[in-house]
Order: sequence, then structure tokens, then C-alpha cells
Amino acid sequence: MGTSAQIRNTRNEYYLRVRGQFPDSMPSVVSPVSAAESATESALDPDAVITAIRAMQNSTSQAIPAAFPPQSVLLRYAPTALSQGCWLWQSVQVKQTHTALGGALVDAFFLMCGEGDFAQHPASQYRGLLSSVSLCLPPLSSRAFVEDPRLCEADFALPLFGLFIGNQPASALPDVLGIHAAMMLWGPPPAVGQAMKNCASASQLQSWEQNTDRQERALALIRKTLTLYAEAGNPNWPRVLAVAAKLHDLRSAFVDALVPSAPPTAWENMLALVQRKFRHGFGFHRHVHLAGRSLDRFFDPQKPDLQGFLIALSRSHFVTPGRPEQSLILRRTTQFGGTMFGIFDDQELAVLSSWIAALPDSAVPEIATPQTTQDHGLDERDNEGTATKEETARETPWGSPFGGTGPLPSLDLPSLYHHLLADAGDPAWTACAKTYLAERITEVAKAGSVDRLTKQKLWPYSASRLSDWVDAQLRQQVLGNPDVGGKTEPQEDMGIERHLHKSEVLWLLTQLAPAALIDGAWLQGITTPLFSAQIVTPLLFQIYRDELGAGVPQQHHGNLMRCVLAAEGIVLPDCDSLDFVRYPGFLPASFSTPVLWLAISRCTDSFFPELLGLNLAIELAGVGKGYDRATALLRKHGIDPYFFVLHNTIDNGASGHTAWSVRAIVLYLEQLCATADQEAVATCWQRIFRGYALYAKSSLPLLSAIGMRMGPRLGMRWLWRFLTGKTTAESS
Repeated sequence: MGTSAQIRNTRNEYYLRVRGQFPDSMPSVVSPVSAAESATESALDPDAVITAIRAMQNSTSQAIPAAFPPQSVLLRYAPTALSQGCWLWQSVQVKQTHTALGGALVDAFFLMCGEGDFAQHPASQYRGLLSSVSLCLPPLSSRAFVEDPRLCEADFALPLFGLFIGNQPASALPDVLGIHAAMMLWGPPPAVGQAMKNCASASQLQSWEQNTDRQERALALIRKTLTLYAEAGNPNWPRVLAVAAKLHDLRSAFVDALVPSAPPTAWENMLALVQRKFRHGFGFHRHVHLAGRSLDRFFDPQKPDLQGFLIALSRSHFVTPGRPEQSLILRRTTQFGGTMFGIFDDQELAVLSSWIAALPDSAVPEIATPQTTQDHGLDERDNEGTATKEETARETPWGSPFGGTGPLPSLDLPSLYHHLLADAGDPAWTACAKTYLAERITEVAKAGSVDRLTKQKLWPYSASRLSDWVDAQLRQQVLGNPDVGGKTEPQEDMGIERHLHKSEVLWLLTQLAPAALIDGAWLQGITTPLFSAQIVTPLLFQIYRDELGAGVPQQHHGNLMRCVLAAEGIVLPDCDSLDFVRYPGFLPASFSTPVLWLAISRCTDSFFPELLGLNLAIELAGVGKGYDRATALLRKHGIDPYFFVLHNTIDNGASGHTAWSVRAIVLYLEQLCATADQEAVATCWQRIFRGYALYAKSSLPLLSAIGMRMGPRLGMRWLWRFLTGKTTAESS
């Protein structure tokens, strides 16, 4: 079965990493590629690397017995198939995508996500394949998935390698390229490929078959990424090949594990039983001890030690090794009147009995246990009733980033920006993001009220109501009167802001940089495998890809803003650096909106309805008079306005991002309507509009700061417009 470390580093770590929470350590079942393994010098080029990786695939020929059920093979490969592309997670985050190579990797991920079509998403097709052979797995986001008894610990080692590489920094680029090239060139292991052909229809294999048009495009992208990597200088080809070789070994080990060499031992059966049960026992045993440790410490879902628990239990007074009939746990504790009555059914009690009976003949692993003067029993309590330091740290996750424990402290916006952008995957900062976002949502709670939605003709939900409302917003933004009395101001619809000096305009542009340089960041959370089963994910990723330039660095929105500022002599540090947030030209309020984006990207699974609403607000804001006025203002001063022109075009309501955002909400709610009751749909609808309100709320600190700075010179009318977004005529 495996050791406690293996359990911790397979099932549980897979669960955490799929959700975008990445422990720093390499899973113990996946040993890192050593420097020695990647030290061979060789004069290589991209084509030679591709040839070498293909040769690895042909070096061994693995198969499984014909009689082995193909359904079992497909089920066992599911953790890998459903997390396809996970090794690219860090590579497609906003801070990594401004280069040509970053853009190529975004395109590679886009291809793997079905190019905007959920039906072509490999994970969607694989679930369809499983369903066609009457196999059903829980959602990838659930504990039930990793705890499914039909899956083995060995089934998680291969995808864990990809998930681990997916969270490595930019310096691990050779690792990313090695695993990506190998996975794309090889396809599934031969045993899995044969099982697919035995069970699947042609439509269910489009994303998985070799020698297809999609595979040819994938190969072209592999050549492109490797070529760009070589052109960057000093390519580490031995490292690329060593990672591919490591992947090959893991694939071979997976196939070897498909056919068990021997039936499970009594110890392994008992460990599997505890594996199914422990999560449900966590929280009930804080003061219950074995071998000086509380059972809750053994059962902690974040770091379970189930092997250690069994060893401690086998050495306690509850168990008489080799004699189940004399063991207290069977004679009293699990019987009527005992503290564990009803916990186990008859079959599970038989497993427990067999485990005890086999104890004298089994090799009980040795572990280091805390020194204690007393071996506390299951029914004994901690006399002091105090939590350990470790337990306290678990309950207060702020200790690591904030230098102490306790409630979330007040942290300045620039610092939050830096940590949420630079410390990707850190669980403590993910918890921080969740708290920050929850506080912001509380501030806009009224936006989702029935009264407010009714007043806007948005209650109850219907697709037509949403469409009509968005059309009305677009008409107001495009046709609304920009100034007093409905008169159009001269100079291309500019208002009073035409009196701004060029230095003031550049200062305003600078305040937009913390957001503009990470344009699209609110959507980067959907790139984790967690969202592979969401029907709207390919559509949202299409929006995200556009914000990142659709694979073209010159079209990357952050690059566009950098070029505009650089042309005017304003050169900013890298946005994920401390120097960036310490740049003296920024107002602290400039970080309010981008911190909101980064926060929701770190906990998208908890706030997905809010993300849909926020995304609609952002895309809708890019269309209309506001951007027209900004464009005219920049042209007046000879500043390149294309950043704003671009948004006014690609965010359009007919076939652009606004239309896609509406479509995403409709698709999501249609899916929810098919599986949930009306109350759940109504609640989700309210959450979407709270998310919508978040964008305007996050903009207020910067608008207020700008208004207070510029108002004294430009007058109260200009200040009113900045603070309210309305003209004096509109307000009357």
C-alpha cells in the first residue's frame, strides 16, 4: 500500500495541488531530477531534442494482459488525464506571459483546453469516455475523488510530477519544456491508449489520438517553444531530456502498478480502511491521545499520519496483537455502549479483526514517537485541555507571512499586491486572499439584494433579462451625454480633462500601471485542473488569452502599457518585484483594483460566481465614452492611445469579451439549473452581481485620490465627475 509519507504525498498532495495550493517540497514518491542525471553534455538543437524524446518512448514496450479489464485501466489513469496540462500552470500566469516563449506556452495551454470549446477539452472528453463505460468519478475538486477506493496511491505519482513542476519558478523552464514535450509527443501510455480504443468512440478520442491535426499543431508549438528557448541563450538541453526520462520512468511505474503482484496484506487493508474514514473523524478527537499525540494530529487532513496512527494503535492497550477476541477495541470500544459503536460496519470490523490477528506475523514499521511518560488511551482526555503549538498554528494560518498568529492584520495594498503576485501557490497567502476578498464582498452585499436586482429588472434570473440589462448598459456607455446639457464638448468628446497638462496625463497613466501590467489576472485561477470540468472554462480562458496577447508579445496588454510609458521616459521595474511596489510614482490606491484581481485569482474555487460577475464588469467597462475620452486625451498630447482603443474593440458586446462574459454566466447558470434547485440558482445570481459591484468599489480609492489631487486646479465640476462618474446634468 505505501507509507504514511506516500499517503501524504500522493492523495492529499494531489488534492491540494489540483486546487492551486502548492507545498514547497517535492512529493516523496516523486524524487527530483538530480544534477548528475542532467549533466551529460551534448550539442543539441530543438529537432534533435524532439528526436531524442521520441526515442525514449520506443525504448521499452509495455503492455498489460489482454484479460485485464480496459475499464480498470481508464479509471486508474483518470488522475493524470483529468489534470492534463497542469505542468504549465505557473507558465501561463500573468507574470510569465509577456515574452515570446510565454506567449507560445499560453497557446500550447489553449490548444490543450480545447481552443475555447468545452467539448474538445481533454478532461471533458475523458469524463465522457468514463461515463460511456459506466464509470463515474467524483469531482476533481473533492476529497471524495482522491479517497476513491478504486484508485491506488501509485495512480497519483505521475500527475504529481506534473503538478510539482507546474509550480516551479521561471528558473525551472527546462523542466516545464521537458515534461510538456514528452507528454505531447508520447500521448497516453500504450496500455491506456489500447484501453481507449477498446472503449471509446471516435469523437471521444479527438484530443487524445496521435497523428491528428491537433497533434500536428501541438508538435509545431513544441518546436516553437524549444526554438524560442534556444534563442534566449544557454539552453539546458540535458536537463530537458533528464526530466523527460524521469517522466518515462513514472509512466512505466504506473503501468507496472496496474496489475498487482500480490493481494493486499492485512496491514494494507486496514490502512485503506483508515484512509476512507479519517477525514470524518477529524475534529472529534482533539483531546484524545495515542502515544502522546492527539488523534486530530494523526488525522489532520493537511498532513495526515495514518501509518503512524496504526502503529500507535497497535502498541496501545486497545489491541492485543494476534488476539482480536481479547482486544479492547473489538471487545468493548466498538460494541454497544462503547465510544466507537456504529463507526464500523460488519465488513469493516472484519478488516480490523484480521489486522489484529496478523500483527504478530507482520512487520510493523518503526517510527519516531514523542517521548511521553504515559501511553494515553482512546478514552482518556488531556488534563490540561490546551492546544499544542502545532495545533494553534494550524488554526491561525497567518503565522508564516505576517510574523505571528491571530486574525488577519491590516496590510498595505502594495505589499498585498507583491505577495499575491510573487508568492504563487503559498497556502498562507491564499488564505489571506480569501479573507481579503470576503471583506470586500461584505462591503457590496446590497448589490445582490432582491430589491436592488428587482429595481434593475434583473430579478428573478433569466438569460433574456441579463442580455437586455447588458444591452442597456452598453447603450448608456456608448450614447450617454458626456457633459452638461447633453452638449458634446469639442476635441473629440473630451470633457474638462482637456485642460490637463501632459505631465498630469502621464501621472494618471502611471497610476493605471499596477493594473494594466497584469491585465487578465482575475482569470488566471481558472488555469488549475480544478476547473477542467467547468463548461465555461474554455470560454473564460479565451478571454484570458486575449488579455495576454493571444501568443503575440506585441499584443500583450501589459507590454502595450509598458511601451506607452517607456516612450515617454517612464521605465518601471518588473511587476512581481519589490522595487515595483516601492516605485515612488505610485499612489497606494493604485493597487486597490489589481489586489482585488489577484485575490480572486487565488481562491477562484470559493468565489466562482463572484468571478463571473467581476469579469463582466471589467469587460463591460472597456466599451464606450470613457475609453473614447481617454483616447482623445492621449492623442491631444501625442501619447500612443492604442491600449484604450484596443479595449474598446475587443471588449465589444456583439462578438467580443463582453458578449463572451454574458455567455459564460448563462452557460454556468444553465448548468446549475440542471443540477440544483431554484434557491441555489437565486443565491448564485445574487453572488454574481455582488462580484459585478466589486469592480466599481475597488476603483473608488484611486478615483478619490486622483480627484482630490486634481480637483483644486480643475474645479468642483471635474472633481464631481471623478468621484461619482456622472455629470452635474445627469445627477439632476
